[in-house]
Amino acid sequence: MNMLYRIPVATMIVLVASLTACGGGGGGGGGVADVTAGIGGTGKIASGPITAFGSIYVNDVKYETDTATIEINDVSGQTQAELAIGMVVTVTGTVNDDGITGTADTVVFDNEVEGPVSDLVDDGNTRRFTVLGTMVVADSTTTSFDDDTSSFGFDNLANGIVVEVSGFRDGTGAILATYIEKQADSFVPDQTEVELKGVVSSAGPDSFQLDGMRVDFEAADLEDLPSGISDGMSVEVEGVLASVTVITATRIEAYSEGLGDEVDDASIEGLITDFQSNSSFKVNGQLVDASSATIEPGSVALRDGLRIEAEGPVTAGTLIADEIEIHSGDIDIEARVFSVSAADSTVTLSFGAAAIGSITVTVNNATELEDDIGDSSSFSLDDIEDGDFLKIRGLDDGSGGVIASKIKREEVGDTILQGPLDSFVSGASVTVLGVIFSTDMDTEFDDDGENKLSEAADFFAIVDIGDIIKVTDEDGDGIADEIDQEDD
Repeated sequence: MNMLYRIPVATMIVLVASLTACGGGGGGGGGVADVTAGIGGTGKIASGPITAFGSIYVNDVKYETDTATIEINDVSGQTQAELAIGMVVTVTGTVNDDGITGTADTVVFDNEVEGPVSDLVDDGNTRRFTVLGTMVVADSTTTSFDDDTSSFGFDNLANGIVVEVSGFRDGTGAILATYIEKQADSFVPDQTEVELKGVVSSAGPDSFQLDGMRVDFEAADLEDLPSGISDGMSVEVEGVLASVTVITATRIEAYSEGLGDEVDDASIEGLITDFQSNSSFKVNGQLVDASSATIEPGSVALRDGLRIEAEGPVTAGTLIADEIEIHSGDIDIEARVFSVSAADSTVTLSFGAAAIGSITVTVNNATELEDDIGDSSSFSLDDIEDGDFLKIRGLDDGSGGVIASKIKREEVGDTILQGPLDSFVSGASVTVLGVIFSTDMDTEFDDDGENKLSEAADFFAIVDIGDIIKVTDEDGDGIADEIDQEDD
């Protein structure tokens, strides 16, 4: 199943109407393609995760939401306070001439799946589990967590708890979670509310299959489904969990893939799937042609699984990208802040009390900012101080620098640096992103299959310059406690 990101048919009509209302005077057919500039701006549809607040940042743009209609899981009349970092939302509105500020008319959030966690597997910095038959991958850096007590996090994931998940689908249908919210400690048969999206199979008069779950819909309200339910339809199911594998549906809604047929200005963030070439691939189900796009950073080749933002008009259902921003990379940093420059939008982190090197990271409007020890709703670069401990996911800017895609402030932990190997001295040191870590007789080495190597020489015999390696320095003394060769 490859149901990536779909907008409800009813919601799509609202989005089209909202954007049309933003347009200036003049003729035209009144569809999304006829959106023209509002006063000092242009109409736009943007789909992507909320990366910061004040008001909300989505796909590099700060949208004011004072007059916006906010809909969360099909419930309208919500407030910005109900939104959270990492929620994948669809925004319609206008963007000012500066290209980085705008005003939202509508903000729509709809989760990907909600239900109990099962089959949890700990992979170190990631956790894999299933929710209603759907694989979910949580990342210790890039996934945001939330519950009513603010105590729920990556380390609290457990089988049996009920969660709501937002994120991006990969080519297998698995969800790379950007946001997970705990709903309950455990599910109660015939009471616990669940939601599931997918493609219908084995449809019968009162039940069908969806991602391995049986959905009984005899008493359900069917929305945007005038001809009933049949195989191949993309639907969202709401209901209660009758058993581990059976949902009793109360509401079923049709979904339409992509952002629409004709949109003057659109942007979408997600994972690349169905990659054929730069002129044909999908992002969250939206067909994209990036054959004439400017790609930043240009050093990264487009491929399946890469997290990107594509921007441009949608013509005949295809987003003709004029800009592609790469938002995922192989660089992970966990270290203390050495200095912050708000004027330059940079954070410099030190290693080994700065004696072995430092790395300066650039922050931009696309950088997601989260605070695990304070208030994420107002956290910004201005709140970061010297000595803070940050976890950073980023990518090479093509010139030896690092662009942050996610910054999370946390309690102090092990110093970790993952990135391309610059150079090494066999049995003595490794250099990653200009930072030199020494090795000694206690340093442990793993190959890319996570196999322990008994001798340092075995590790240095298999690595090459440019390989992605992960260095862990538990006490921050500049001597590597563990060095892992990462799987490409």
